[in-house]
Amino acid sequence: EEEAKFDNIIFAYARYNELDTPKISSDNVSFTSNNAALNDEKVKLSILEQQKRSAELEAGIKIPLRTGGMVTLSSPLENKVSRGLFNSDEYRSALTFSISQPLLRNAGRDVNEASIRIAEYSERASQLSTRLQSIRIIAMVDKAYWALYQAWGELDVRRQQYELASQNLEMVKTRVQEGLSAAIEVNRAEIGVADRMDALIVAETNVRLAQRQLNMLMNDISNSGTSFIAPSTEPSLLRYEFNRAKLLEDALAGRLEILEQEIQLAADQARIGYLENQTLPLFMLDYQYGALSNTQNNFNNIYQNL
Repeated sequence: EEEAKFDNIIFAYARYNELDTPKISSDNVSFTSNNAALNDEKVKLSILEQQKRSAELEAGIKIPLRTGGMVTLSSPLENKVSRGLFNSDEYRSALTFSISQPLLRNAGRDVNEASIRIAEYSERASQLSTRLQSIRIIAMVDKAYWALYQAWGELDVRRQQYELASQNLEMVKTRVQEGLSAAIEVNRAEIGVADRMDALIVAETNVRLAQRQLNMLMNDISNSGTSFIAPSTEPSLLRYEFNRAKLLEDALAGRLEILEQEIQLAADQARIGYLENQTLPLFMLDYQYGALSNTQNNFNNIYQNL
């Protein structure tokens, strides 16, 4: 939109007017003429009844300049028709050229292209913000995936512990029946099963919470019901040795939020320069030239000697 303000503009204007005037008394005048007999003669003018019709057309092109000026090339056309005591049908055309250039306010490429630069800065800042947000979302999804993987692993451990506790309870009951263990051992085994059941319920709840977090970050609500998501990608258990000083230096130098603020500062500087220019006086240089044709009574002849 900002770049389009320097596009050439093809324009056309049309106006039609029709009058049916009655005879009407007008001013009293006196003559000064090359004919001495008419000098100082006093007369009263009257406008006779007549019908007038006029049509005006103009077409051309406007060329906005990046220096703030405007060049206009156009060709107006005029037709006037009168019906009355003195009939007439007249055509007239012209070729016109004009240029207008501000010299102080709104003068220069820097001022007139400021809005384009500001729009470019805004676009770059938006791209950086989008990239930063995308990186954050990818990182959060990655963390949420491995949190779900961890929750599933914990659930498997808690399920195995519950199964082992149940098996231990059956074994203790058998030993008590055979007289190899005291009856109090059954109560201890049942408490162990209850504890493992409680831990199993907590582990299942953590799996659901981790799955819900992953669904939210992926903007997927289709799996937010009773179905489970089972992670299939296994972790790559490799040890990485980083150059911490170099990693810290690169992280500080490539922070997207700081780069976004720098771009915003550049846009603010462009706005300041534009607003400072708007405090200058409005001083314009205008030039206009027009080549007018002779009046003709035929449309075909008006452009012959323009």
